[in-house]
Amino acid sequence: MFNQAFASITGYSEEELHKIGFDDLSDAKNAFNSIEEIHTTPSGREVHIVTWQLIRKDGKKEVLELRLTRILKEEDNDFYYGVVRQMNEPKV
Repeated sequence: MFNQAFASITGYSEEELHKIGFDDLSDAKNAFNSIEEIHTTPSGREVHIVTWQLIRKDGKKEVLELRLTRILKEEDNDFYYGVVRQMNEPKV
């Protein structure tokens, strides 16, 4: 599930985001490094912070901060709750 703010950051519609994968939003090297780092996120309440370089739909690159909590792990599927912050956006 994606919200409208994330869709605006990526340039994709919410519907398009459901059809594409994480690697479609990153170059191959950064996608692999980010995915490896995300998979180290422990389950439960702990927040794991990942810096991720996004490739927007228009091809522009943007650095984001992902604050992730793994909420469920089932066989080959991990489910996360995440908050995305644009790095050029001031911290609140």
